[in-house]
Amino acid sequence: MDIRHLRYFVAAAEAGSLQGAARLVNVAQPALSRRIRDLEGDLGCALFERNAQGVALTAAGTMYYREVVKHLAGLDDAAQRVRRMGREHKSEVRIGLVQNSRRYSFVSQAIEKYRLDPSHSNISFARDISPRLFTALRERRLDLAFMYEAGHVAPGFGQRLVHAESLVLAVHRGHRLAVERPIDLADLADLPLVWLALREDSSEYHDRLMQQFRQFGVDPVIELRASSYEEMIDLTIAGGGACITAASTMRSAPMDELMFRPILNLRMDLRLNLIWNTDIGGSSAGLLLDYFQAEISRHQSEIRSGDAVWSRLFGRAVVSVPEQT
Repeated sequence: MDIRHLRYFVAAAEAGSLQGAARLVNVAQPALSRRIRDLEGDLGCALFERNAQGVALTAAGTMYYREVVKHLAGLDDAAQRVRRMGREHKSEVRIGLVQNSRRYSFVSQAIEKYRLDPSHSNISFARDISPRLFTALRERRLDLAFMYEAGHVAPGFGQRLVHAESLVLAVHRGHRLAVERPIDLADLADLPLVWLALREDSSEYHDRLMQQFRQFGVDPVIELRASSYEEMIDLTIAGGGACITAASTMRSAPMDELMFRPILNLRMDLRLNLIWNTDIGGSSAGLLLDYFQAEISRHQSEIRSGDAVWSRLFGRAVVSVPEQT
């Protein structure tokens, strides 16, 4: 008996129709129907009652469904453990990085110190947006990740706030707002902006930013859309325009072409966190986590003491280390 027969059977039981099940498992409906008929033939009994609305489990089908679900769950769990053992055998530490986090020296310094340790393992990197990084952590495809994350994470994960970044205005040096003073949201009325593209996974950011504008009666004019902070900066330079970006962008932006200004009444920040699976203790990933923790502490000390010059604009902190509750 092919395990696909069992997965098709479970899909049909849960979808309540063969058509819906075919969509779930991504096969043609006739092929799925044949597999289920084959399964019923092997068992010598009907598993479903067919009706105008779809299919419903028979008494035998209900009992078989309970057993098959347990069996498949066991197989999936075993497969996950084997994959994890295979990854550990390869001795690879898997790190996730949200776009901006690669700009920070503490990330590269921690990795450099880790690599000097004779017991270190290889490192693989995944660069993505925060929601997808957290999904990868949950699914054990990553060991730890730097991401923008609000609130507390689920049990089984550790979390440390690295810092909070304000959103600032980046303007081309030839722009009319390339002035030696902070900017007010009212200054942005009717001003064409390069905007971070609205996607399903960035809608919370978009909605929060729009709400801030509209509290002050400003409806932003979106001239161009970008899919990343890097693309926003490129489009701002190319078009001689302006964009709202994370304060950390100034660490890698060409300062001969851009000026950065704090936005006085914009009350929104992005909180960079290090999040990790708590079962990595004693592993190579746990060793790297220790190096990250030490470098984050140094990074935070620089911000608090004012030694991190890039974290201030016009004497105003645009990167801070809030107290965690």
